[in-house]
Amino acid sequence: MESELRATEPLKTEIHQARNDCQKLHLHSQELGLQVRTLNQELQRVRGEAQLVPSLQTDIETLQAELQRARYPELHSQFSIKEDLFI
Repeated sequence: MESELRATEPLKTEIHQARNDCQKLHLHSQELGLQVRTLNQELQRVRGEAQLVPSLQTDIETLQAELQRARYPELHSQFSIKEDLFI
């Protein structure tokens, strides 16, 4: 009887180790799930910001054109006079 009990000790140890491994894997799975949710939220935010890019590019181009007109007003007035003459 006692020898049978001793024979089960390695099995008990193995079961205990398997439970510990299972708990560790479960915790790791939860952490990975949280990381996936966080990355999905970040992806949605970045996609929203990316949709603003064309509008911002248009605004930048408009501001650049206004800056050029402000820097060289005489150049633009000469072009508009020439354009008026050809019309």
